[in-house]
Amino acid sequence: MRKLNKQILLFAFCISYTGVAFAQSDSITGSVKDQSLLPAIKPANPVFMSKVSGDNERIDENNIEEKAPAPKRPKNAVFAEIFTNGGLYSLNYDRILFLKERVGASMRSGLFFYPAAHGTYQSSIVMEPNLLIGNEKFYFETGLGFTRFIIMERQTASDAKGYKQIDWENYFSVRAGFRMQSKKESGLFFRAGLTPTFYYMDKEGNDWFCQILGGLGFGVSF
Repeated sequence: MRKLNKQILLFAFCISYTGVAFAQSDSITGSVKDQSLLPAIKPANPVFMSKVSGDNERIDENNIEEKAPAPKRPKNAVFAEIFTNGGLYSLNYDRILFLKERVGASMRSGLFFYPAAHGTYQSSIVMEPNLLIGNEKFYFETGLGFTRFIIMERQTASDAKGYKQIDWENYFSVRAGFRMQSKKESGLFFRAGLTPTFYYMDKEGNDWFCQILGGLGFGVSF
């Protein structure tokens, strides 16, 4: 009887152990099955990735180009001009006020100085706005100018020192000529033209007359 009870207990223990092991294996299998039900992760496509990265690089390059500052255009020029409406010569500064595709405007100012005789010198100041019509480098130039011509004399009296203005004259001129100045980069500046000049009243009240003058100018733009 005791032997029989021992066999029954051993048999029950084996059955219970087998059931636990089977349950554990079934749970593991179920988890594996559940994982198999999840969507598979697609591996990265190197061709697709390289294409996307290439597109991003092109986009970045375009953004860099758009954000890059525009090149500075030369709007200034300094030049010397001979046989001009400022006198025998003039030293000038020119500033482009605006310049569109084919039309622009500039302002020129100039100075002239010449020792005419012992103790006397002549000088002038020129102001000249101009209209520019042309393309990238070559322009037709036209405008109106005003010149103030002054004659100064050194004072020799003991009670007066320095120079005194003894005469002045006003001139008005019209320009029609050619101008070479690059629209995009600094470089050589050149102009040539005719400047019919109208003399209008000096200190003595004399009347006006017209004189045909011209001019050749050489310099640099920046």
